[in-house]
Amino acid sequence: MSTTLNTVTLKRFSYDWIRRFIELLPSDRRNFRYQHISPAFNFLLKKYIDHKFGKNIYIKYKNHLDNATIRSLSNVVITDQITFLNCGPGVIDRFFTSPKIKTCRLLNLNLLSCRITPDELMKILNFTYVKYEEIFLEGTITERVSVSSIIPEIRPEPKYKFCLENLIDDQDEYI
Repeated sequence: MSTTLNTVTLKRFSYDWIRRFIELLPSDRRNFRYQHISPAFNFLLKKYIDHKFGKNIYIKYKNHLDNATIRSLSNVVITDQITFLNCGPGVIDRFFTSPKIKTCRLLNLNLLSCRITPDELMKILNFTYVKYEEIFLEGTITERVSVSSIIPEIRPEPKYKFCLENLIDDQDEYI
């Protein structure tokens, strides 16, 4: 069993290393002279050949996330921080559920002056596949939500900063 575990670990490490190496390649990856290093490298190079890697992305003043915006982000892999500024309800949900938008190793999620639904708030708190260092939420929830209903969803890993209207303190012990 340990041989199988070691093999899987080695494959996973190799895959992650190659993918991160591809992120650092110049934008013209088609003429990369080391493209035949290994079958895995060649596979990943073809998979990410048309992708652009960006550290930060800012989505501003959107009341809805239209198809044109999603198409413009379809080949971008966001690797550090996402900031939503003055966005309406549904934008965050559509952003994270779109199969065309890719995120990788996100550190920070910022919502500034945004209106979000209670469902979007719960989805943000339940993003278990992303290891955020900090989540900053400032804005308004479209309906009243009690603090006691979100406490079970909060994980210990990231730092949370909440400044949300309609987030109700229903028990003094949480504040």
